[in-house]
Amino acid sequence: MTLSLIDHLYVIAISAVLLFVMLKQQPQIKNRRFTTQEKIGMYWGNSLFLYGIAAIAVLIWWWQGRGLDDMGFRLPGENVGWYLGLTLAFVVWVVTDATWKWMSPRKRKEACEQWRRLTPFMPENRAEMPHAMQLAVCAGITEEIVFRGFLIGYFLLLLTGSLPQDVAQPFASWQVWLAVAIPAVIFGLSHLYQGWSGVAKVIFLSIMFGAIFIASGSLLVVVVLHILIDVFAALISPGIMAVTAEQTGKKMSADSTSVVG
Repeated sequence: MTLSLIDHLYVIAISAVLLFVMLKQQPQIKNRRFTTQEKIGMYWGNSLFLYGIAAIAVLIWWWQGRGLDDMGFRLPGENVGWYLGLTLAFVVWVVTDATWKWMSPRKRKEACEQWRRLTPFMPENRAEMPHAMQLAVCAGITEEIVFRGFLIGYFLLLLTGSLPQDVAQPFASWQVWLAVAIPAVIFGLSHLYQGWSGVAKVIFLSIMFGAIFIASGSLLVVVVLHILIDVFAALISPGIMAVTAEQTGKKMSADSTSVVG
């Protein structure tokens, strides 16, 4: 099975759009204070964009005569041990990282301040939460379709001429790892607004997601994991944003008192 011009054009278009967003739009997000209506509009605007690029990816894949099951629209295959082991490693890493940050007052304060500075669009109240939740579900589904289902399949075909399900020894070839790593780097750079440390974490998680996808042959596991991450972030956001807002308010009050005094 070979690639066509439309496959190449889609990858170029996605890369160009992400580059534009990263360089032109994301810098405007930092330290900005969004109203509830602005956040809701952003959530739904991003959702429509994500649904659009995912739908185009599926249509292109299908139009080229490839089965949607080859894109990952199927239940996990026989490599149960592989993807369960990788999933467990992922869960342990996330829990350990979160526990380490929140057990240390200094780390917790740094995380809270960074959250409000780099991701001020996160939900802060009940009015914003349902809209943020639908975006979390949308992102978990659509981003995995594009970055794992389409792009890993694309780079595997480009480098090996095989689809993910046709790779005999998935992790014995550098071409397979490269096909997993390139979409991970692209996806990580699309999160540059989180800072370079955030980009590194997203790349690491994306490589793990890609490995799980290759091992299981299914998008189901990575979609569920992705949704859980985004839903968890949305759920804890009001508490984190409230802490940072309170700290900011106290700091402003103290500064005003010192000036008056």
